[in-house]
Amino acid sequence: LTHENKRIPHLYGEINYLESDFIRGRYCPVVMFFLEGLSKVITVAIVTYVCLNHYGTSSSNDDWKKTEVVLIVLAILHVLYELGELLGQRGFLTPKGCAEYFGDTWNWFDLIGLLSILGWAAFRSLGNDYFYIYKALLATSPIFYSFGVLRYFSIWEPLGKLVLIVIRMTTDLLSYFILFLIAGYG
Repeated sequence: LTHENKRIPHLYGEINYLESDFIRGRYCPVVMFFLEGLSKVITVAIVTYVCLNHYGTSSSNDDWKKTEVVLIVLAILHVLYELGELLGQRGFLTPKGCAEYFGDTWNWFDLIGLLSILGWAAFRSLGNDYFYIYKALLATSPIFYSFGVLRYFSIWEPLGKLVLIVIRMTTDLLSYFILFLIAGYG
């Protein structure tokens, strides 16, 4: 295996050139930052559309709608992106990389939102017997994706302070949320 990582200064941040046996390409972290934010906003919009237009108040039929298929494709792309974030620039899993990845609050929001969409897809594929379960899973995913979009608002200073407050409140309320889930399950 050959692996080389070249960094070249650029106006919008460093452009990283990755060259290995598996990956050949370049990316600018700033561009990836905004593309990730845009994909989250699009995912939230599609989830909202599916919830409002396909799942209304009654169970839907077993036919998969085009927007549901697009949502699954977006979820697969999000999985690939998160795997890339987890593996890091080296291209393989390391304890330090795992600690950095799971130590970031934003990654937890991404993972929970992604897992709820994947759970929706799994229960949706089982049929209408699980209608309320997959509807609830899909309806909760925009909450976590919206928290993830807050990262992009933190660039502007007045909203950045608000984002810090929201993150602190969220971490404080996490234990109550876990208790709520346990009580709701019971």
